[in-house]
Amino acid sequence: GVAEEEPGGEAVTTREKIELTHGTSECAVCHDAIDGMGFSFERYDALGRFRTTENGVEVDPTGRLREREVADAVELAEALADDAQVQRCVATQWFRYALGRSEARADACTLQDLADTLEETDDPEEMLVRLVTSPAFRFRPETP
Repeated sequence: GVAEEEPGGEAVTTREKIELTHGTSECAVCHDAIDGMGFSFERYDALGRFRTTENGVEVDPTGRLREREVADAVELAEALADDAQVQRCVATQWFRYALGRSEARADACTLQDLADTLEETDDPEEMLVRLVTSPAFRFRPETP
């Protein structure tokens, strides 16, 4: 395709265009929160094809997960898999799906056990086994 250019005539990458949106406080509020992770995917075009350059410029796939810098999307995935907040979120979403309800205060121990299982084993299957063998799953009240 035709390289998109800045007024000065230099080709810009998607990352550079997005970084321009940080100039206004209205845009920066959201972009500061989401761009850190999003920039990790700069090596993939809009169709998901791997690339090392865009418009003749080398892409910069470095990103951030909160305060941690990541080299690219692969390192982001590894950081997410190791993140306690993400493990808790995954456990909670699987709990909600499997039980067909939101968690209650009484479910705190089960949710912690599921998140701990992910942290200790790095095995989602083991977490699912723990979920379906938990009292919360096995002794659900009958639904009318």
